Amino acid sequence: MPNPYANLSKLIQAVSLLAAPGGATIRTLMSRLGISRRSAFRMLEALTDLGLPLVDERRDLSTEKVYRLLDDYAHQLPNLALPS
Repeated sequence: MPNPYANLSKLIQAVSLLAAPGGATIRTLMSRLGISRRSAFRMLEALTDLGLPLVDERRDLSTEKVYRLLDDYAHQLPNLALPS
């Protein structure tokens, strides 16, 4: 039987990755969450729609963007731990 909370779990894991120092790239989200590229972009859009302040930036002349939560907002989040 499929886990009915799988999408919610992935969304919370994404918030955790984006709140980490340095944020996360689309590739990181894809590999850590086991989702497609398009799903990663949809997840970022959903988090923005929920009101999370996401920023994107390119570092060191990289072609890949890094997405992260605003630093002040990330410090306000309680530590979330998901069961295995």
